[in-house]
Amino acid sequence: MASLNKAEIDLKGATVEYKGEGYALYTDSTSKTSGAIDMTSGKLILSGKAVGYVRDLNSPHTLTFSNTDLEINSDDVIVSDLRNTGGTVTVDVENNPSNRLRDQLLGTGLNPVTSATGATRYKYAVVDNAQINIKSAVDKASSITDSDSEVFSKRFLYQNSKIDVTTAGSVKAELDDTQMKAIDVNLKTPVGLAVTASAQTKDNDTTGISNSGTVSADRTVGSDRGGIGLYVDYGYINNNAAGTVNVEKGTVNNPK
Repeated sequence: MASLNKAEIDLKGATVEYKGEGYALYTDSTSKTSGAIDMTSGKLILSGKAVGYVRDLNSPHTLTFSNTDLEINSDDVIVSDLRNTGGTVTVDVENNPSNRLRDQLLGTGLNPVTSATGATRYKYAVVDNAQINIKSAVDKASSITDSDSEVFSKRFLYQNSKIDVTTAGSVKAELDDTQMKAIDVNLKTPVGLAVTASAQTKDNDTTGISNSGTVSADRTVGSDRGGIGLYVDYGYINNNAAGTVNVEKGTVNNPK
């Protein structure tokens, strides 16, 4: 369902169900900047490889959600295509209840996710070209639903982006096999932070990691232990003077 050329679509109390590879709700630069699609007290059901909607931070009120239910029935669903037509997307991971990472990715007004199929590996957002600032502790082992740690580790896809770990920030990836599979079924080694370039990448200074905090990676079970602290594909890594990267130095492995 698309709202283009200043059209208004009133979906208050309605249910929109979409299964496919496109957008359930679509808006663009021709859409109204406020109330183009109104899903107040409605329900959005996503299946297949659906993308829920475009979330443009340059026009954050184009979509209206308030007491809106969100049901996700496929692990391949991405709820939000996160953009900023006015520049770079900025995301702050700071464990601040008034600026939750979930709300930055999805917008506000959406109720907690439900699933009729038991889907667990869906993503809240995908972004290309972002500045991601980690200003507080991220624990990739966290299973606290919608905490910044859980959302950053399991619900957020980013590429062609810059990650900055501040002096107050940290990332801990001390994981066993079950915790790794909860993040990615193909993950065999704990990774502190990783980011890759994309088709939109023009040079190697738009993708990278700058660390002034502490990043730790540790596989906590089995004899084949190991980890990757920082990984970048076609970009830069700056471990600054204040930065620390620990690999296999967690308490499980009894460091000396």
